[in-house]
Amino acid sequence: MSKSGKKLPVIVKILIGIAVFLALVVLGARIYFRVPVSSYYKASDKAFKIPGLSAGLVPQGLSYDEDNKVFLVTGYQKDGTATYIWRVEGETGSERGRVKLLNEFGEALVVHAGGLSAYGNYVYIASGENSSLYVYDKKEVITAEDGKEIPCLGTFDLSLGDESIQVAFTTVHDGRLIAGEFYRDPNYQTPKTHKFTTPSGDYLQAVAFEYRFSDSPDAQYGLETTPVTVYALPDLTQGMAWKDGRIYTSGSYALAFSTIGVYDSEKLESLGDFEGVPLYALDSASKIKDIKIAPMSEEIEFVGGKMYTMCESASAKYIFGNLTGGTWCYATRMEDLVN
Repeated sequence: MSKSGKKLPVIVKILIGIAVFLALVVLGARIYFRVPVSSYYKASDKAFKIPGLSAGLVPQGLSYDEDNKVFLVTGYQKDGTATYIWRVEGETGSERGRVKLLNEFGEALVVHAGGLSAYGNYVYIASGENSSLYVYDKKEVITAEDGKEIPCLGTFDLSLGDESIQVAFTTVHDGRLIAGEFYRDPNYQTPKTHKFTTPSGDYLQAVAFEYRFSDSPDAQYGLETTPVTVYALPDLTQGMAWKDGRIYTSGSYALAFSTIGVYDSEKLESLGDFEGVPLYALDSASKIKDIKIAPMSEEIEFVGGKMYTMCESASAKYIFGNLTGGTWCYATRMEDLVN
């Protein structure tokens, strides 16, 4: 027998060993990241594959446009290039391509894009890096051919008196747009004026501004320029949503399991006012429950009674979600987890 023939079994054994090791890694990852939140997966359906992952998208913002039955998905690119919006058919889950966003100067928009909301004639993008929303024509975003550049109509300023927020997420509820900031010590700080100790003893360190949609002559891009409500938020809030008298928050950072906080909107504690605007706290006084879900949850959106959630774990930046089902946007029956 030749020397190569004698070596073959050793090579085969090595390859088998590598295959077994990789299989154990995958199995271990799935057990570690899925078993502790098995109730979440049991209450959830795979809605659609998160678009753009193979193109470097780190998903952040999610919005459903009821008028056109389409999901809009955005985020930032791993390589730091332009910001895009992907379109996904609501009924079939099929991807409809992407459009490239331009800033107010006609150049490629390059931002974190932590939030996305579609309402009326507009699409609003949370910059994640300043106190502005970038505004786009909704019809153009949804109907444009794949790859088309979409001009920015302008920016909406999120300042209130001497205060402003570095907007991290947005959501829409009951004819209003809510834009909020993100706090984490030490790398995501907020001003001292955004920190509150509530009557229940909780310490909150971020705020969200709530604006009415309006067609009045004084409105800018469909929004009144002064917020009607301010909310004090828990740390690590990545998104908010309202459903049936409850407020849901998506909280996450790094590899830790995410938390969906559930609050009774009728029991929010008043903290007085913030620059003359009523201020309410999302704290233990109104909290119904905390629900643990998969790591790296971002914005959340209720559609047809289910909560839709994307996580960034399967992006090219973090990768591990490819082993744990993180490539999917999940639709969750929250009543199975809350009640």
